[in-house]
Parts: sequence; structure tokens; C-alpha cells
Amino acid sequence: MKKIQSMIILFLIVCVSMPVHIFAQEISQEKTGNLQISYICSDTTFRVYRVADISGNGSYITTDEFSKYQVELNGKDKDAMRDAAETLAAYVCRDQLASYCHGTTDKQGNLTFSDLKRGLYLVIGEEHKKKGNIYTAMPFFAEIPARDENGQITYTIKAVPKYEKKPEIEKKSDYQVTKIWKDEGHGKNRPKTIVVQLLKDGEIYDEVTLNEKNNWQHTWKDLSEKNEWEVTEEVRGAYTVSVAKEGTSFIITNTYKNQHINKPTTSTNTITTTSRGIKTTTARTTAEYKRQNTTRKKLPQTGQLWWPVPVLTVSGILCILIGMVRRRDSEDEK
Repeated sequence: MKKIQSMIILFLIVCVSMPVHIFAQEISQEKTGNLQISYICSDTTFRVYRVADISGNGSYITTDEFSKYQVELNGKDKDAMRDAAETLAAYVCRDQLASYCHGTTDKQGNLTFSDLKRGLYLVIGEEHKKKGNIYTAMPFFAEIPARDENGQITYTIKAVPKYEKKPEIEKKSDYQVTKIWKDEGHGKNRPKTIVVQLLKDGEIYDEVTLNEKNNWQHTWKDLSEKNEWEVTEEVRGAYTVSVAKEGTSFIITNTYKNQHINKPTTSTNTITTTSRGIKTTTARTTAEYKRQNTTRKKLPQTGQLWWPVPVLTVSGILCILIGMVRRRDSEDEK
């Protein structure tokens, strides 16, 4: 037993005297980072917005400027973070928020933002016309610092933005918005109506009211696909909002704040689709909708909890040492 105690004491002394190996990955509050963007198009402007601070345990604390939008950022998977980025991007365009910094890609499509302090950033790229096509960069989040592929903390973040490509021709389509409520057990707290704004290239084009009478749905007819269409919602009550865009369909999900954000929704809405002039109405949950749309572009999730890493490392090594000492004691007794 004395040997075990001696080994533990020795191990703790080593841990304290060798922080480079185990605890060197501490996050510096003062150190700044870089965001390197490699994009398919040159001469494309990207704007960066500082959305949240990062607490000691890795959770996001929304900045004052973005807290008013009631978009939840913590505890979300990659797809949900992609939706959150698109949701916030629409509000940014509508309200014409000033960017934290901005820049334009060079001839090779490269752009670097330097001296970014610790935090979560929203990155929005402008449309670019090239050889008869329109390229639209998908909004994405970048966290500084983040972990690289080897699990090491890095202050240089490399991003290759996803994009949509469509021909620069006059083609019109119908755009549909559908509201989904994620508030099982709290339906009585729902507002009777909600107001949805349709944005055309970042500016309010139309407003509609959704309610039970119209099945929380609306369709805009004959909108030009040459324009960038987005929707925003005036959130009411104790709800957060998330907007998912799939082609010409917008799915707005309102989640009751007291619900666990990772709990799958069981609330449903009817979704109306049109194929060859025949309308079909089905009931689907949010999860079912996402499973059936397999073409979604995914973004890397950068928000990770870092503090457990050194704790688990120390615990694992300590268990190994104790096992080795006990094995030696057993062999000595023989």
C-alpha cells in the first residue's frame, strides 16, 4: 500500500512539473487566432460577425447584439448548427448589422482574417456571378480556438465554405414556408399567430401571418430563382427559432425554451408537396423531414468541451500505475 501511495505522490509531482505534456492545451484568453478561407470564386466578399463568447467549459454565451434573436447555439449537432447559421444570417441581412471584419478573396479564392479573439464567429459570403452561374456561399460558424484533426488546440482555422450553384437564367418557382412546433406538453403557451417575413436579397419583400387556420403554412408563387430568398420570424413567447432551407422550402421550428434541446420532437405538421400538378399532404416530424432530405450540406461542428480531456488523461494514467504496482506486489508475494 505504501508503494501505491508513493507512486501516486510521485505521479502528482510529475504532473505539476510537466504541464507541457498534459495541461499545455489550456485556452488563452488573450491569444488571437486566424481564419483562413479557401473558396471556389475569386473577388467574393466575406463578412465576419462575432456571435458568442466561449465560457470555461466550452459553452457559448451569446453577445448582446445577437441575443435578441433567440437562436439556441449550445448542445446542437452539425445539421442543427448549419440551420442556426442560416437563421442568424437572415437576421443579419434583414437588420443590416455591422460586421466585425470583412474581406475579399484573391485570384486563387483565398482570404485570411487575422487577430480574431476567442469566440464563435458567423461567416457570410456574398453572391458571385461567374460564367453564366450564380455562386452563393452557405453561412457557417468558425470557433477560435478549435481542435484540429489530431485533437490538438489550434488558433489557425481553415475553412472551405460550401456553396450553391445555379444558372443565371430567369426561372420562377413557388417557395413554401411551414411552421413546426417543438413544445410537447406546452402547447397552451403557443402564440395564436406568428409573422413570417420573406426576404429578397436581404430586404423584406413580403410578410404573412401563420396560424392554425392556414395550417401554419404559406406559399409564395412565381418567385425568381435569380434572387436570394430567405425567411425570418418575429419570435414571441418562451421559444427559440431555427430555420432550415431545403431548395424552395423553408421549415421554421420553434422550440419551447424549457425543453431539453436534444430531445427529439414528437410534434407534427402537415407538409404539402406538389408533383406533376398533384398535391399530396402528409404528416412528418422535424426528424423525419431531415432524414428524408439526404442532400443537406454539412458543416463542421467546432464547439467542443475541452476541460474533460486532461482529467480523463490523468485518471487513465493513474489507474495504469496503480495496476502496475499491485501486479508487482502480487509477484513479490509469490
